[in-house]
Amino acid sequence: MYLRRASFACAMLVLSAFVMGGCNYSTRSGLPEHIRTVQVPVFKNTKTLYKGLETKLTAGIIEQLQNDPQVRVVNSGGNATIDGEITKVERKVYLETKDDQPASVRVSITVRVTFYDEVEQRPIIKDLVLNSSQSSSVSGLYEVDRGELQSAADDSAIKELSKEIVRQTIAMW
Repeated sequence: MYLRRASFACAMLVLSAFVMGGCNYSTRSGLPEHIRTVQVPVFKNTKTLYKGLETKLTAGIIEQLQNDPQVRVVNSGGNATIDGEITKVERKVYLETKDDQPASVRVSITVRVTFYDEVEQRPIIKDLVLNSSQSSSVSGLYEVDRGELQSAADDSAIKELSKEIVRQTIAMW
């Protein structure tokens, strides 16, 4: 009986050491130590006809970064830069009415992003392609037949895209 308890206790000790050893939690950021400030110049938007989205996207990224305790946003002289370009804006009919008219339209915004280390003068992430509809099935959707505005769908797509850009560049560390 004593041998059985000792074996069980030993097995539990080994198991708990194995399980606890896998828990490598840390409150420290995985970003390189020297990256504490980030600048975000206005994204380029020369390939689409939808002007103004670049300003909204840049503001959305800055807003997301301001909620991240790892970094501080600066106008210039940052340790890193999140830069990019809106490469495509698509508006596709998602649902049609019985008369073949658009009932729901989905706005999809594609960007190319670079996360650049200004201190070491090298890209950390280069030419990452992201799309607003990758992360949410309802992002950028507006109901034409209910009178919803296209601008609300643009804002929804921008918000999701901003979150994803920060997640892929800063929060993933």
